[in-house]
Amino acid sequence: TKGVQGAGVWQHSARTRLSHPVGVSYIEISSRQMRKFRPDVSLSNKIKLFNGRIGCGTCHNIYSGQRFMLVRDNSGSKLCFECHIK
Repeated sequence: TKGVQGAGVWQHSARTRLSHPVGVSYIEISSRQMRKFRPDVSLSNKIKLFNGRIGCGTCHNIYSGQRFMLVRDNSGSKLCFECHIK
């Protein structure tokens, strides 16, 4: 549901069906699933973690000037591939 408090999955909208975990430890998950996630030290400085955790501000910045206030252009899923290894 929209408006998740604490760790959980944020549903961006029913129309797009986009969702993403928030409040979870990126450092923990990237160290356990090294073939799926890049190490936190290799992430772009545009990608912000909050005490090692994923938050809305990890992917969004109101000052970015990008569509949907993304921290970087996501054409070709570039933003997604900052963290995810496919």
